Amino acid sequence: MQIVFFGANGAMQSRDSGNTCFVLRLEGGNVLVDASGDPVMRLLRAGISLADLGAIILTHRHTDHIYALPSIFHNMRLLRRQKPLVIASNQPTLDFARSLLGVFNHLDRDDLCAVHWLAVEEGTELYLAGGEFRIFSTPHSVPCCGFVCENNLVYGADGAPNPAIERFAPDAPVLVHEASGLHADAAELNAQGHSSAWQAGETARKISARKLFVCGLRAETPNDVAAVCREAGEAFGKPAQFPQTDRAYEI
Repeated sequence: MQIVFFGANGAMQSRDSGNTCFVLRLEGGNVLVDASGDPVMRLLRAGISLADLGAIILTHRHTDHIYALPSIFHNMRLLRRQKPLVIASNQPTLDFARSLLGVFNHLDRDDLCAVHWLAVEEGTELYLAGGEFRIFSTPHSVPCCGFVCENNLVYGADGAPNPAIERFAPDAPVLVHEASGLHADAAELNAQGHSSAWQAGETARKISARKLFVCGLRAETPNDVAAVCREAGEAFGKPAQFPQTDRAYEI
């Protein structure tokens, strides 16, 4: 399995990183997680054609996680994609996604491939692109979901510290966890449905992860990124990593 990040920032993009969005390259195909930035171009840079993308998991309906979905549908039509596409999320996010696509009249066209909308909730097991996904809910300001993939990688998505990660992935070797700011602001972050860098590191330590990627940062400069990674690493007991855009990481 490989993970390729297309961006790892929170709602605000920086010069070096867009909003959090990534693709999982599995044995049986590829799964895009969230839809922000310029995912079609990023997929091509990763050697993946939109015509062959297996599925999209949408974690929640906030702008920075879903705004590029209409562009994906537009490109699918232009490519004359024939392969059905699976889109999985909680029901409120699916409803919002369909409404967003409706603004651009993407759903009622004869030249669009079949789209299978899969509603998930905590405990749902999915098989996408040959990989097993287990879904859990995350404590955020809107309904939001994370997942475990193949017992190898867990993505917490946006959310305050979440005990579901320990229940669903007690020994996953790789954790992708948001770290919206430093622990001095933890009370404010948690109230907004976010986590601090220290809390991300603590979660990684509790599940005995071997690697921690921090994402969802509110970071505008390299010094901001370094501070978040340093604090998360101190709590984790190992280095925490802010992922490089377009780099393929082996899991």
